Amino acid sequence: MTGDVTTLVPPLKKTLFCATHPSKEADLYCETCDELICRDCIVRVHRDHQYDLVPESFAKQEKVIVDSLKPVEEQIAT
Repeated sequence: MTGDVTTLVPPLKKTLFCATHPSKEADLYCETCDELICRDCIVRVHRDHQYDLVPESFAKQEKVIVDSLKPVEEQIAT
């Protein structure tokens, strides 16, 4: 496999909006529910959930993907 995931996935350049509150920017990722949320959602629905900022969550998920591909890198290259 050549390069890393960041070369395979272009960075997001547009603003993402919350599905529950369409006028609010979805700047958080609820790891418990696996969805993008806004700060209002934390107070109401996701209060006791695990969440993080979108860039940090992206970095965590990127690492999981890269690590999961390591065992099959040779097979992918052929």
